[in-house]
Amino acid sequence: MKNKSKRKQVLAGTLLLTVASFIAKLLSAVYRIPFQNMVGNIGFYVYQQIYPIYGIGMTFALTGLPVFISKLVADTPDPNDQIALVHRIQAVLRVICGFIFCILQFGAGIMSHAMLMIDYCPSFGPLVGCFC
Repeated sequence: MKNKSKRKQVLAGTLLLTVASFIAKLLSAVYRIPFQNMVGNIGFYVYQQIYPIYGIGMTFALTGLPVFISKLVADTPDPNDQIALVHRIQAVLRVICGFIFCILQFGAGIMSHAMLMIDYCPSFGPLVGCFC
């Protein structure tokens, strides 16, 4: 009896995640039309060039990293050590994010030249900054 209850919970969770994933994909397809109307063709082109970098960052931020951090904190027995660990993790992540932001923000000109988009250099940097 307990096995069937557990199986129903797993199936309900799987269904919920599937529906949530479908809604997220639908929203990610729908926003592009008003976004292109707001920023124009050049802005949307620049956005499409930056989106792969954004996708990689979102993959790290939403999948493995939170699970790793929560497991690391949960395995620490002392609550004071947990708080200290969280503060250390936050400090490390702040440094890493700041470093990535600086590379993307101040390297926008280099990236635009490397991508042969020299005319779009002024609009490239601020758009990168929006994703960090």
